[in-house]
Amino acid sequence: MNKVVIYPGCNSQSIESKHIKYVKQLLKKLDIDYIVLKEFSCCGGSHLEDVSEKKAMLLNARNISYAQKHSDILLTICGTCYMTLNRSYKTILKKENKKNIDKALTKIDLEPIKSNLKIFHILNFLCQPEILKKIEQKKKNSRIDKKVLTYYGCHIKRPSKFLPENPEGNLEKIFNICGIKAPETEIKYECCGFHAALTNNKNSKIQIEKIVKEAKQKNCSTIATACTLCNFNINSNIKLNQKIKAIPFEKIILDSLK
Repeated sequence: MNKVVIYPGCNSQSIESKHIKYVKQLLKKLDIDYIVLKEFSCCGGSHLEDVSEKKAMLLNARNISYAQKHSDILLTICGTCYMTLNRSYKTILKKENKKNIDKALTKIDLEPIKSNLKIFHILNFLCQPEILKKIEQKKKNSRIDKKVLTYYGCHIKRPSKFLPENPEGNLEKIFNICGIKAPETEIKYECCGFHAALTNNKNSKIQIEKIVKEAKQKNCSTIATACTLCNFNINSNIKLNQKIKAIPFEKIILDSLK
């Protein structure tokens, strides 16, 4: 496999810096070459679109053009980045937008946008058959006793018309290969309330309480997250006396490999 480009997003380079560290370690463990570009900027996190769709599109056209210099595979580790980049990319490729976008890119010495880029969430990328096979080859022989609650968040799956893959069941698929118990749960695709906290913090906290309650009911002390924003939001709102913690799913996989 050729080198992939990791789009870290802004959260993993600040309050969730451990998340990008785990992603790098996991890719290295699986013998997958990667690069993280210093030129990347924030994707706008869906909020910039509320102010200016054009500026959001231009911002991500810049990110995409930089990525395409190095690979035709771009990996995201945040559900919101995954949604935002895919939505921007599909919008940019529309005939009525592409000419003006490419013209703007040439003014800052960047190449026009190509149509062959694949934007993966890291979870969906790892669930490709050839990579699942690598994970199976490197797993430890013994099963892990503790159970984990799988939590995808909402932006990895919605809005589906902008997203190239359906992630449904991917966390459970990887954990099953690694010998990790993951009970079925109905809450795994619900919003964690991160973005709602800006306008309605009370409802945001209610969402976290639902997730934590589900973990308790399933006897899980660990919530496996697939998004840096979800991971931060859950851990920030869990009460100190509760022995439950959100952990990036990449870390859980790492611990199960030789």
